[in-house]
Amino acid sequence: MNYKPLDIAEQEIRVITLHTVADGPEYAEGPVHCRLEHVSIDPASLSEPAKQGLPLRGSNHIWTLDENQRVGCDDFPKLFRYKRADPPLAEGNQHGAEDGLPWRFGWGDYVALSYVWGSPSPVRKIFIDGVPFYVRTNLELALRQLRKYRRIQEGFKIWVDAISINQDDVEERSEQVARMKNIFKSAWHVLVWLGKEKNNSDLAMAMITYLGSAPHNIYWNTNPFGRWSPKALYYLVRCFVTTYQVGAGTLGSGLFAALTHFFNRPYWKRLWIIQEIALGSPGTPVLCGEKCIQWRDVVKTSIYLLNDKDSIEKDGLVSYEPPMQHLVVTKWDLTRDRLTLNSGLYQFAGSLWKHLLSLAELQADEARDMQGSDWKTALFLSRTAEVTDERDR
Repeated sequence: MNYKPLDIAEQEIRVITLHTVADGPEYAEGPVHCRLEHVSIDPASLSEPAKQGLPLRGSNHIWTLDENQRVGCDDFPKLFRYKRADPPLAEGNQHGAEDGLPWRFGWGDYVALSYVWGSPSPVRKIFIDGVPFYVRTNLELALRQLRKYRRIQEGFKIWVDAISINQDDVEERSEQVARMKNIFKSAWHVLVWLGKEKNNSDLAMAMITYLGSAPHNIYWNTNPFGRWSPKALYYLVRCFVTTYQVGAGTLGSGLFAALTHFFNRPYWKRLWIIQEIALGSPGTPVLCGEKCIQWRDVVKTSIYLLNDKDSIEKDGLVSYEPPMQHLVVTKWDLTRDRLTLNSGLYQFAGSLWKHLLSLAELQADEARDMQGSDWKTALFLSRTAEVTDERDR
């Protein structure tokens, strides 16, 4: 494909518009088709209604889900062995009567995709403006799923580095990487794509949604205690949440393994997501397979797992198949239990939850424009993250 140069002075970027079922039934399945175009994200390109602060398409920031894209109610009874887990009340998912509302930019609006490139082979064929274009498997899977979402069918465009940047042009690539913060910050939403469904990820997402729906808010701006007293917050939450919701039953079969697999996905260890998630929001959609949850629920779940790691790990051993209850003696014997498991996969790693909470801290600081306030956190995350090329650090 022949790329045309970007106009840097006009803050041009390339975005794709996916062909969806809204364009014709032939696009519901089969190869991915899209259109590539140059757009400007310069504030001067904002539409007049946007400049005047009038209601816009997507101004409520709701990433609309169809029923089959939500975590299904069928998964909730599987969460605990001896306790009924009632599904949380569904939040309002209607984006309102937006038909006819203007777009934020004169040309429309866009989302920025955060994902892992994955293995360089095999590659899959998509079509850009009718011309074959080869992308890695993980991206092709992401585009297949995205074309099913209502916001994309409405016309929201997508910025994705593997397509929006001419990867064969070293100079352009360097320039666009330098602009990455502005590109993600200017997006209507940052979308997280974790990959296809596997290792019971639907079950893990059900648990994340369940814990995220607990009637507490201990992290975001409503936190009256600040960051200096996480233990006080933990015990306050445990009184209302653990005793009556989670503590009444042990984890269902396979749930601990599903959670461990979910939080061990390559995405969470990737260097570039540090900036990308930090530039998102608590409502950032997190897509995995055909299901979608919110970043805020991932954060709430991480808080719970980090603070309640002893009982969670014991329940993990109880729910492990084949049964390993004989290993559980007291909560203080977890070191021996972990060694007995002799597997990095099922070994509790508090650093996983801490890693996600550190990402959330950076995101909260970015939202408050606290530039450089968490440089130690960013440094820690960057040193523990994985990169394809060590020079990217």
